[in-house]
Amino acid sequence: MKIYFDTHVVLAAFAAFATRGVCADLFAHGLLEHELLVGEAVIRELRSKLRTKLKLPKTGIDEIEALLLNQVVVSTPTEHLNLNISDPDDEWVVAEAMAGDADVLVTGDASLQKLGKRAPLPIVSPRGLWDVLRRTEPHRQLSPREFNEAALGSSASIPCPRARGCGSDTDTAPGIA
Repeated sequence: MKIYFDTHVVLAAFAAFATRGVCADLFAHGLLEHELLVGEAVIRELRSKLRTKLKLPKTGIDEIEALLLNQVVVSTPTEHLNLNISDPDDEWVVAEAMAGDADVLVTGDASLQKLGKRAPLPIVSPRGLWDVLRRTEPHRQLSPREFNEAALGSSASIPCPRARGCGSDTDTAPGIA
């Protein structure tokens, strides 16, 4: 599966690696078991957020960027998709996910999640993706239709992979908006 994580999910993943969290677990799982897509816009925004929100030194930011650049990097398209999203930056996130032929866009952004059927690809929260992955057979590629059915189907509670229990959908570290 080709997975595109938005900036805040990647940021939350790196903020939570020491304590673990849904975003960190999904990011690690994506690296190991799926094809991780990273957009140029996400990398640009992430550098800034790692410096301002997490207060990481330049060497740490450079290491994270190097890891991301070893994934499939999607160039920012010249035009977005005109989805009429309130935040113009979110238009570029969706456009990059589409340009990379992503199977799913993972975001904690409620306005993106609310696109519903207007969205050109499945858009789910980190918890939503984790639930889909837990319900499907291991190492089985889902068709877009199967993914949509799994993501929008059962809302049954599925145990979180974290030893300490589950947090919010994005498991955002304190101070990260």
